[in-house]
Amino acid sequence: MPAQVWLSPANLLTPGSAQAKRCLQLLSEPERERLARYRTASQKHAFLSSRALLRNVLSTCCNTPPAELDFTANAAGKPRLTLDQAPHFNLSHSGQWMALAVDWHAPVGIDIEHPQKQRNLLAIARHYYHAREAQRLAKLDEPTQSREFYRLWTLKEAFFKARGTGISEGLNRICINPEGASPIAYFDLPESGLPRPEHLFYRFEPAGISGVHLAIARTLPPCTPEVTLFLQDHLIV
Repeated sequence: MPAQVWLSPANLLTPGSAQAKRCLQLLSEPERERLARYRTASQKHAFLSSRALLRNVLSTCCNTPPAELDFTANAAGKPRLTLDQAPHFNLSHSGQWMALAVDWHAPVGIDIEHPQKQRNLLAIARHYYHAREAQRLAKLDEPTQSREFYRLWTLKEAFFKARGTGISEGLNRICINPEGASPIAYFDLPESGLPRPEHLFYRFEPAGISGVHLAIARTLPPCTPEVTLFLQDHLIV
């Protein structure tokens, strides 16, 4: 069974709405502490919307009320459910969109990027990417270079999130193959005892969402996910 992916607007909840207030009541004490650390109202609202998406989807997947879902995290901070039989999941947020991947069979990582500003992409690639990737990008012109940059970035993020480690292991320590239907990560990493997430998926403008890049990594094939738009009328809180 492939991973399942839900895409949702980042402003899933309307500020001050009854749904937002109900979702606030569902938060655990660690979630409330994390919410309090955000400095701006927009950051707080984005976090609350992400928890609404997470708790709603996982509640349906696990047939468990949203308020009864309990989370813990590994040493690198990747969250997981404390239920005996629970799916793997991963959440990502960028700009106006957030994405949630759920997989019952294998660790999964997801990354969504919605570029909002101009950047010196080649300079970033030369600093953080594998040398072969940076050389390949340097030969491209816009907009091809921009799309390839974000293809690589999302695939790398998803790769390390599936490993459960995060990009601190080093973006430049893996090299993603050229554009193709089945991206592959060639990497030089220390043995960690974790499965190697080599099954990758990338899509530009998933579900017709303009300008969005989406990547998924998991440790078991197939990797072509089922993608669903999650909107406000899906909320059960």
